Amino acid sequence: MKSRLLSLLIASVAGLAGCASVGSSNIMNLLSAAGFRQGASEAAEHKELYAKLSAYELQRIELSGKVLYAYKDEKHGIVYLGDSGNHERFKQLALQQQQENQAEQQRQRDRVFGYKTQRPS
Repeated sequence: MKSRLLSLLIASVAGLAGCASVGSSNIMNLLSAAGFRQGASEAAEHKELYAKLSAYELQRIELSGKVLYAYKDEKHGIVYLGDSGNHERFKQLALQQQQENQAEQQRQRDRVFGYKTQRPS
């Protein structure tokens, strides 16, 4: 359930960004802001793990007995890694950005139609 919610949240953030490349860039900015580290390791274990990861999806993995979250940027050959704290911060930032984007879209609609939509209290 949580991974489905996270996938929907990531899709929303990417979708609101406009196009796939901008969306991917936006997600990587959010991951960095949340404290995810990026890197490309030469260690055999890491290369094997990288090969198994799906590209452009935030995934829960176990590495050396630790639970981590990984996002593979296949175009640049790097992976973003974070722990559960980074993962929680990413979800908060993504939700905040989604809400800000929705508010901006509402402001744009209000300007186009020349009125402010009344919202129930």
